[in-house]
Formats: sequence, structure tokens, C-alpha cells
Amino acid sequence: MVSVIITSYNEPGTIGRAINAFLKQKRYFSELIVVSPDKKTIDFAEEYKKKYPFIKIVKDKGEGKPEAVNLGIKKTNSEIIVLSDGDVYTAENSLKYLLNPLKNKEFGCVTGRPVSLNSRKNLFGFWAYILTENFHKIRKLKSAQNKEITASGYLYAVRKNLMPVIPKQALADDAYVSSYIAAHNKSIAYAESAKVFVNYPANLRDWISQKKRTAGRIYQQKSFSGKINELTDELIVSITSISEIKSLKEFFWFLALGVMRSYIWFRIFLDRRLWKRDFSKVWQRVESTKHINQLSDKKRYG
Repeated sequence: MVSVIITSYNEPGTIGRAINAFLKQKRYFSELIVVSPDKKTIDFAEEYKKKYPFIKIVKDKGEGKPEAVNLGIKKTNSEIIVLSDGDVYTAENSLKYLLNPLKNKEFGCVTGRPVSLNSRKNLFGFWAYILTENFHKIRKLKSAQNKEITASGYLYAVRKNLMPVIPKQALADDAYVSSYIAAHNKSIAYAESAKVFVNYPANLRDWISQKKRTAGRIYQQKSFSGKINELTDELIVSITSISEIKSLKEFFWFLALGVMRSYIWFRIFLDRRLWKRDFSKVWQRVESTKHINQLSDKKRYG
């Protein structure tokens, strides 16, 4: 059996899109669980529950995504868990591609491929494109080399018997689960055809907030597994991304991205090493990703 868990917080404008995308793939799962602390999101999801009895609604206490994921896991007895968020949505047949590698018992987890919905014709959309393509190249390369990769929290599947209780202080469930899977001598597969469409930050404040959390997640992963896997790979692939530049304007945007990425890592170093700040204080809600982007994936990717 397969259960889909969607964690969401104050996302009534996007939760319906996330649910609908999974409903089109019902043949691949037995139940869909929506976990949310807020009334607006729950009320919206309840309308789907009236029509589809296999949908469950779980109210959490609003203490962060780790608590929401842990609670959702407790509500299912399925052997395989698919995790996603309420502000993203999956492409057609993503579940087929995501679940297929789990036929091989070598794999304890499979990660999907985030794809940016933002237009690359502006600064933040270009940054989103470059960074998502970087992580795609990293995962594809390391997967081909049978090296350890980190799952994406936007869409991943995991065997329930390998799903840990996620600590409340964890910045990202995906990083913690990935470290746990590796510690139990299981591999994580990369299903690049299992696409999940993501609306990334559209202003500087939100971009900094999100990237501080991402960088903090990688830094925090060292405390979970004793090593950081992504930094060198990210640097190498970032350099090779110069080939993606199509204009002088994009060249300057690319340089600005390098400056901002350096700033993020410097801030994380200061927060953790100098100021001894709790990692949980790094995260802030990113509002500009919580609204439906009008540019559809069909129009963008044909």
C-alpha cells in the first residue's frame, strides 16, 4: 500500500491544486492525508474529503513541518509513504516514476525532480531556474556514480520501516530522512521524470529567507551524519552552469547570484559559529511562494 501525505500551512490558495494533481494519479496510491494546523486550509481540503472518502484530514498543532510529517506518518499503515507540500504540485505520472525504483529493495527512498514555475525572464526567476537545474545535475550525476544524494522535500517516497521520527529542531525533513537512510545502508534513487512544480520566491526578502533555510539545512546535516555532501558538488556544477547563460543581462544576473550565495553561506556561518543562534531561528515563512503562478507547466514545458 502507498499513502500520500501533503503537509501544508495557511495555503488555501494552493492546496486544491496540490490535491488535484495527486487525484489524477489515484491508481498509484490508496489514501491521501492532508496535514495542516489552520482552519482555512483544512476547510478547503474538507470539500475534497466529501467527494473522495480515501482523503483524510489531520490537524496538527502548528509547531513546524517535522511535527506535521511525524503526525501524518502515525495516521497510516502503508508500506510506502509519499511526501509533498501544499504549495507545489506534481506532473502527470510523477508517482509512477517515483515509485518504480522502490521495486528494487536496495533503495529505501526515491526523490523527485523540482522544476521551477517562475519565468526566467526576470532576476528571481532566472535564479530559480539556475539553482533547480544545478540540483538536478548534482542528483543525476551522483546517482549515475552510485553516490549518496539528498532527497527533495517537495516530493519524495520512503519505505515506512525506514522513516525516522524527525526532531522538532530539524530545518528540513528531507535532509534528516536522507541521513537516516544512508546510516541504515540504503540508497536514495533519483527519479528525474517524477517532476514537481515549484513556485520560488519573487522578492529579495523571501529569497534570502528561503536560501538561509536551505543552507542551514545542509550545514545542519553535518550534525546528523557527520559530513556535508552537497557543498563541493554544488560549487562545481554552479561553475558549469555558465553554459546556461543566454544574454549579457543573464550574465550579470549570474554574477549577482554568486554574490548572494556567498552572502547566504557567510550569514549561516555567523549565525551558527559566531552568534550561536538556534537553527530554528533561521527559518521564516516565505509568502511569495504561496500563490498560484499563472504560467502553467504545460505552457512552459510543452
